[in-house]
Order: sequence, then C-alpha cells, then structure tokens
Amino acid sequence: MLQLILLIVGVIWALRKPKLTKLTPDQFPGVPEPVFYEWKALELESINMFLWASWGVFLLSILAILITAAAFPTAGVAVQILVFVLFIAALVIADSRGKQVAKFKKQHGIQWPAKR
Repeated sequence: MLQLILLIVGVIWALRKPKLTKLTPDQFPGVPEPVFYEWKALELESINMFLWASWGVFLLSILAILITAAAFPTAGVAVQILVFVLFIAALVIADSRGKQVAKFKKQHGIQWPAKR
C-alpha cells in the first residue's frame, strides 16, 4: 500500500520536474545566478532520487518477485522482506537529500515563482 501511495506521489514529482527545468534565473530576482543553478541541480537530483526510490524499487521488486517465485517458490517472503528493506533504505537516502535541498532553499531565500 505504501508503495502505491509513493507511486502516486512520484507522479506529482515527475510532473514538477519539467517545470523545474524550465525555470530561469530571471524568475528569481533576489537569488544570485550561480546559487540558482546550484539549487536547480540539487532539486533535480533530489527529485530523481525520490523517483528512483519509489518507482525504481517498485519495478525492481516486481521483477525480483517474479524471478524468485519461478526459481525458488519458498523464498517469496524473504525476497519481499529484502525488497522492503531496500525500499526503505532508498527512501531514507532520498529524504536526506530532500532535507539538504530544503535547507539550501531556506538559507538562500529561494521560493518557487507564483503561478501566472
């Protein structure tokens, strides 16, 4: 169930990613250009890490379960536990990166431009 929720949240972040790539320094007048590009790169990296953690581990878990179910029918629970641990580890890594980006944004006063 958690993976399904994260897949849906991943769609939201995936839709936000093209908007982020289109942003220009002109839309952030109080932010120096090098800081803007550093933030943009960090934000894209954070989004990518979250998408790998949610979508990537989900797809890998399906593949791993299918392969092990065919080869080792009794190993299903062990594989599910391993995939769950990998999933949680990937989310923790993605979350720590997201917190670093949030701290960077706050430190430099960066806010998404208002919708027009």
